This record gives sequence, structure tokens and C-alpha cells, in this order.
Amino acid sequence: MRRAALAGVAAAACAVLGSAASAERPVAPSLAAEAQYRIARRLVVEGSPQAEAALRRVLELDPRGPLADDALVDLARLSASVAWPEELGRLEPEGVQRALEILAELRREHPQGDRLPEARLDEALLRLAPLPSRDAEAARLMLLEIATLHPGTPLSERARYALAWMAEQWGALETARDAYTRLVVDAAEAPTAQRAAAGLARVVWRTGDAGAAAVWADRAFQAQRPDERAAVRELAVRRVLVGSGTPAWARGKARRFGTALRSPDRLAALPEGWLVGDSREGRVVEFDTGGARRGEWSVAGLLALAVDAFGRLFAATEGELLQLLPGQRVRRILEWPESWREPRALAVGADGSVWIADRRGQRVARLEPTGAAAPILEQRDARVTALAWDGRTLLALDAREGQLWGLVPGQSPRVLARVEGRPGGLAASALGLVVWSEREGAVEKLRVADPQGVWPTGHQREASPGAVALAVSDDGTVAWLLEGGGLEVVP
Repeated sequence: MRRAALAGVAAAACAVLGSAASAERPVAPSLAAEAQYRIARRLVVEGSPQAEAALRRVLELDPRGPLADDALVDLARLSASVAWPEELGRLEPEGVQRALEILAELRREHPQGDRLPEARLDEALLRLAPLPSRDAEAARLMLLEIATLHPGTPLSERARYALAWMAEQWGALETARDAYTRLVVDAAEAPTAQRAAAGLARVVWRTGDAGAAAVWADRAFQAQRPDERAAVRELAVRRVLVGSGTPAWARGKARRFGTALRSPDRLAALPEGWLVGDSREGRVVEFDTGGARRGEWSVAGLLALAVDAFGRLFAATEGELLQLLPGQRVRRILEWPESWREPRALAVGADGSVWIADRRGQRVARLEPTGAAAPILEQRDARVTALAWDGRTLLALDAREGQLWGLVPGQSPRVLARVEGRPGGLAASALGLVVWSEREGAVEKLRVADPQGVWPTGHQREASPGAVALAVSDDGTVAWLLEGGGLEVVP
């Protein structure tokens, strides 16, 4: 039956059931609610705008009935829902807040409902979203509860995977490795095991075993999860080739394409493409890996660009932090504190943390969702020109002292590398690959570091026309933004 016809039938059935309560011989509430729920579920599957009203009608007909908790779970998922933590970046704050309120009603009104475990898992994942509503500790406790009380079930497997993913994000690599390994064994061929294999690839890569990382990534890739798993496999294979003496970028020659911007000077890597900004024009353009334009935004006063681990796009302006959304939409995230206006550099972490360097490059701070700044670096002799998040550490390039710092709140800055010559750009991927440029006379050198140290073979060329900015993707592909307006991609 055509969708329009189904929607018409469903609407007519809703009207009939709605009038049942006033009839001389009303339908029993539980029967009416059951019929209404069938209609509502069909509307949910169809993506109908009438689905929410149909689900609320179930609650009106039998607010304490056996299907009330089902209706509430479905209502919450209409507002915001993810199955896996990697999907958290697509959630919007308004939808998450509505979903959390509905799930709180479910716990309060139906504490014995059979859908409560599902609802708890849904809530735990929503609490991990990189939004002001984030509460990682509450999420962890919920996940532990589900994993403990429902062993051997898909719910338990998903909860265990989310716990392993959290450990990975927090840098507890041994804990994450053990948890992923057990899931690969326990979940066998389930989707959870496939994701756990990809998680193992990421963790093993970070511990320095590129060969094992390539094996696990290939297993995840062969299990029909080719998205970001392919990037891990590609990066690990490249590192193995480097260790065997093969040049780091032996797979192909550098490619160039135009950006159609007058003076592009801001660059960030996307999961599949590049984000280029022109601070003079106040424009930001998204390109795919082949150079085709996919989106554009108008951003007055553009100062910096950043892309987080979920692929969310951010722009720092003279007064505020903006999120760039599909359809040329822009959402205001927060306003800079008065003494931190006009930030020089920007980085965003997977937990929603925002870091900025002040205009002079002498201070670096972490911003709370409220906009309050917590300084983690204050040095008068510094000149931080770039920030990057490598999945575990905030990196800062000090152009005055010629060094790359690792910054951790509450600890003194750690020198990770010395930068020879004149420091240029800095970029990092969520897998811990760090790239920076050094200019020595007329030559621009690209330096690459991974968990096993600096790669023995880099990339270098004549500095003219010069590299204005750098970006690196998870698979090790590096892009240089050139003064002439073009983008050079080193595969």
C-alpha cells in the first residue's frame, strides 16, 4: 500500500479510537491502547509527523497500562536516539533534553516496566553526548548496571562496548584493550564484536603495534564495516611499510585542487574531506576528498576552524564559538569570556571540551559549557600559534620557543618534540597522528609522529608559495593550504 494511503488509514483509525471514549459502549482502555499502539508503531516506522501524537494518545488511553512504557521509550527515541557511542555527534541539545525528560518520566511512573533496561541504556548513551547535558559518571554507572544485571544479552554486549569505548576515550588503553578483547570472544559474529575489533585496532595502534592494529582493522573491515575502520587499516599498513623502509607516502603523488577562495588561511580535516576557511571573506567551504564542494557557510570574523572526533564542524569568531550545520545553518555554542576574545587557536575534544589560545598565544584555557575559562597554560615567553587534539592530549605549538607541548590540566607543560627551523602549521588526528611543518631556508619539511616516534621518512618541498595551514586525516593523508588559494593533498 502506498505511504499516503497508509497514513490516511492510520489517521482515520486514530479518529475512530479517539471517539471511542465518548461512545455509549466504550472500548476497554487496554484494548484501545493496544490498537492505538499498533497504529503509532506503523507511523514511527514510516517517519510520519503524526507518530508523536499517536504515541501520546496511547498514554492518554491507558496511562498505567502495559504499553505505556513502550510508548514512552518510543517517544524518547523520536526526540533523540543512538545505538552506538560513535553516533553521538549527530544529536542536538534540544532533542536530547526532551528525551531525557521522557526517560525520567518512564523511571518515575513505570519502575517495573519491561522496557526499563532498554531505556537505561538509551539514557546512558545520551548522557555521553558531547553536549551541556553530558554526565559521563552517571552514564558509566548505568552501563555497569546493565552489563551486570543482564549478562549474555545484546543489551549487555552494547553496554560493555560503550564502557570499553569510554575507557579508550579516557586514555585507559589497557582497560579498553581487555574489554574489547572479551567482546570479540563473547559476542562472536555479532555487530558488537565487529565494532570491538575496530576498537582493538585503534587501541593496539596507540600502544605502538602497527602490525597487530592492521590485522584487527582488516578483520573489522572484512566484516562489512568499511567506514572509519578502513582509515585505521590504511594508517596501520602505512606505518608497517615505514618500519620496513618503505617511504611514508609511497602510495601516490601529491594532488592539488583549487578552493575558489581569494585568500584561504584556515584548514581542518573531515572524516571524508576538508574544511577550508577564508578569514578575510568570512567564508567556510567543505570539500570532499576529490575537491568537489559539498557545503558553504558565511562566518564573519572567522579566526579558527576545528573538527571533533564525531565529525562536528566548529568555527571560532571574534566573539563566539559556532557549530556549522548542514544547509548553511550556524548554531551559537557559547560566547568567549571577556579576557579571551579573539582566540588565536581552537581545538575540540570528543567529550565536548573546547580549548582556545588567547590572541597573544601566551595563555591556553579549557572552556566549560557555561563559557567559564579554566587556564591550563600561562607563560609570558610563549607564542602558541596552533592547537590540536590527538585523541588523548591537547597539543600546542609554541612558535617562539620552537617546541611542541602536551598540555594536561593540573600538570606542567610537557615538551613532546623540538621544532627545527621556523615552526609552521600543526595538525593531529583522533588516532594520535601528529603532523607539523618546519621551514629551513627555502624548504618546507613535513614532520610526522605517531605512538612509535617520528616517522623516518617525511615529505618536503620548496617552501614557495608556502604552506598556510595543515590538516591530517585518520588514514594519514595530509593536506597543505597554499598561499595561492589551492589545496595540496599528500596521500
